[in-house]
Amino acid sequence: MYRFCPFYFTFDTVAIPVITFQIESPLVQPYSWVLQELGRWAGFRASVVEEGGEVVVAEWGMADIQVSHFFRNHYVHGDFAHEVIFSKEPLHYCANGKPDYLSTCFYMLACLQEYSDFVPDRFGRFPYAGSWQERFECVAENWVARYFSLILESVPLLQEKVGLPQRRSRVLLTHDIDTLRGAYTEQRKGLLKKMRIGTLLQLMWQHYFSQSDYSRLDKILAIEDEHDARSVFFWLTEQGRSRSGIEHADYGIEEPLVRQQLDLIRSRGWENGLHKSAKRSTYAEEWEALQGHFGVFANRNHYLRLQIPNTFRQMETAGVQLDASLGFAEISGFRAGYGSAFQPFDAKTQKPFDFIEVPLLIMDTTFRYYRKQDASAAGKHIIEILDNNKANATFSILWHNNYFFDRLEPGWLQVYKDVLVWMREHQVTSVLPSQLVDA
Repeated sequence: MYRFCPFYFTFDTVAIPVITFQIESPLVQPYSWVLQELGRWAGFRASVVEEGGEVVVAEWGMADIQVSHFFRNHYVHGDFAHEVIFSKEPLHYCANGKPDYLSTCFYMLACLQEYSDFVPDRFGRFPYAGSWQERFECVAENWVARYFSLILESVPLLQEKVGLPQRRSRVLLTHDIDTLRGAYTEQRKGLLKKMRIGTLLQLMWQHYFSQSDYSRLDKILAIEDEHDARSVFFWLTEQGRSRSGIEHADYGIEEPLVRQQLDLIRSRGWENGLHKSAKRSTYAEEWEALQGHFGVFANRNHYLRLQIPNTFRQMETAGVQLDASLGFAEISGFRAGYGSAFQPFDAKTQKPFDFIEVPLLIMDTTFRYYRKQDASAAGKHIIEILDNNKANATFSILWHNNYFFDRLEPGWLQVYKDVLVWMREHQVTSVLPSQLVDA
């Protein structure tokens, strides 16, 4: 008998009919996991039994939720290329032409395209180029939520007892602390080129004799406090350059200045997390350096380096409770086709991982370095993205601390403030890792 362990949600839940799988398939457990995530999103607890269910999942056409035997065959043979799964749109179909929303959601949420062969970028990351999101030019769409809605609407019993969720979105505001001392070294050439000698001398003085702009994290707290927002700061514990050429912190995690900032953040009601390095040290080893400054074990990988499922397995082994690494560096949007927090799934072991993943939707460097946009253009684009995700979503926004203190292009600070204003106007609240984990 297949048993489904319900998840516990932050919102009121309702009882729904018992679900029965009338298939002999290794996909029963993955499909059960997808229904768990559907329940988390819509607000119900699911129960799956072998017989007697009121909602039937099967491969035949009269089932309440029909799934494709074509998808089962591809899954069994490890054929996860999106060119095989999707034809003319990001949706898989059964042999009779009926959409297979359940299999499509599993394919997207489990990031199955990343189990197939691909050429990583120069930092070892899964690239946007060649993904199903690039193929259909749809990375900003919250596809899984859309298909969840269609599953509920297509099953009268579910529509009657559950209905569609009507909640304002929540945002995990985050700051990766890659540098605390780079204000002068990063901006001196640009300031000299623009002949802004006074500003250059000011940064030089701060760099050598005072406190660098980038380390004034209390200013970030003040800005967010003014807008009733809270955030999490992700810290590097490693310095120097990795074998892949990635630079790490220009500060030591044991320095008095850093410890002072860690204490300030936590004492004010904000949270700290680990910014896992690209070096060979483990999550547990790096987390140990931050002990005493965590609420929960929250993490984001440096440079968004993430190899599925291996990196997730390392996180789980170390006891990570929440991760916010799942995103594309080169474009804004949803790497798993989904805009809400979820429990990732290991397609090889057939089990969900024991932590929460919060998808990354927006990152400052995406616009400035990858898309080559100035602050004004980026700000307009960001608000457009947010306007499309005002309801029924939980995602993260990454704004590095140096973008609050950019003397060359101060508009990036205003873009972040505009995001906070947008959140207040649309009643979209910030949420902390501890709130998501404790839910």
